[in-house]
Amino acid sequence: MKIIANLSRLMACSLLALSTHVMAASYSQNITGCSITKLGTNKFQAKFTYVVTQGDPGSTTTRNNFYVEVPTSLGSNSTVHPQNNSTTTYSNVVVNANLGYTIGARLLGFYGNPTASIIQFSSFVSIDFTTDTVGAYPGLRARLTTENLSGGGQSGGTSTYVIYIAANGCQLTIAALPKPEDVDTPEPEFSMKSAVWQMNTLDVSNLPDVSATGNGYAASISNIASNNLCINYVTAGVKNKTYALSVTNTSSLQGGRSLFTLQGTGSQLFYNLQLASNSGVAANDFNFPAASAKYITLTQTASSTPDRSEMCWTPKINLFKNSATKEGMHTNTLNFVISPKA
Repeated sequence: MKIIANLSRLMACSLLALSTHVMAASYSQNITGCSITKLGTNKFQAKFTYVVTQGDPGSTTTRNNFYVEVPTSLGSNSTVHPQNNSTTTYSNVVVNANLGYTIGARLLGFYGNPTASIIQFSSFVSIDFTTDTVGAYPGLRARLTTENLSGGGQSGGTSTYVIYIAANGCQLTIAALPKPEDVDTPEPEFSMKSAVWQMNTLDVSNLPDVSATGNGYAASISNIASNNLCINYVTAGVKNKTYALSVTNTSSLQGGRSLFTLQGTGSQLFYNLQLASNSGVAANDFNFPAASAKYITLTQTASSTPDRSEMCWTPKINLFKNSATKEGMHTNTLNFVISPKA
């Protein structure tokens, strides 16, 4: 965890004369302008402004401590994520500012007189942290502790103010925090089930010419129920995004139509493809060749695999011939690409 802070020093003088305690000002602290940015896998950066303000002078010394923790539990007794192997650096911090570690958390403390090192005004702070520990939340829990000291350094009472430094700003309650998956969204990791579309035997004489009007010959595909095109993906990874399913194959203009080509021995068949969504929602259908990419929202419905979802499409192929088309086996391989909308 790395902390970069631009801090200033309060120069204060005190006149001591046969006193059992120090006359000093009291201070209050706060955090504003919170944000969280993902830097990489399990790596984040928290940014905020740490504000210390001086109150009216009084007859007690106020001792303040500022702790930040990476919680693995968001309860009141949060377990901090230890950073024992990390290097923490502080820049522009006054000498004897009481910086150090405490139980794996980062400690930034300041005290009233006679300790002259006072961190005050508005200080921008940037903290790099990790969430390698299982269950670690992608944010920080800040504890601002104020202790009022009476004469002789005896505690006159301690109060603690908790602020969560989160992706949606500075929050005072756990309920206001975004879900971990909304901050640390996993990549979708798409996988595609194999689809082999073998058309049943047909009579070439029944096929329309590429120059004829109409939709072409609707091919019958063998074992279609077991050969749907399906994509499987991490459910949280596609949240708030839309995706396009595209074909990289080159099409050609045949009789005024843009069509793909099935190659045979000295012969060609021409076709277009519709993928009809098994959800029954026409907006999720695709037609290829396509003039432009079509983006759809992928379903969040749970599948048989935990944390993953699946969408499937049934292929519909329309065939055409030209004057050189002959009987025999014709084949082609389609290459699909899934891409998110920028």
